[in-house]
Amino acid sequence: MKREKTNRLYTVGACLGITGILLIVFSIDLGTAFAESWLIAQGGSVETSAFDRREQSYTTNFLVMGSILFGLGLATIILGLYKMLDHEE
Repeated sequence: MKREKTNRLYTVGACLGITGILLIVFSIDLGTAFAESWLIAQGGSVETSAFDRREQSYTTNFLVMGSILFGLGLATIILGLYKMLDHEE
């Protein structure tokens, strides 16, 4: 039973970590895509500086979300390792 819970922790941690890494790696592409969809919603013509600020904002948001998810995944995996080592004694 304990081993099953530890394996579940590893799975959750790995999913969070992989999702975080993907968000970090693709943050520029995602930020650009979201900014382009915002531009289309605005009618297709806005000031260049406004578009650049929006793109930078979206990119930063995805980078921060990815970093948080990666950190949570890493912490979850470390917690699983600790629990496994604690039960071996």
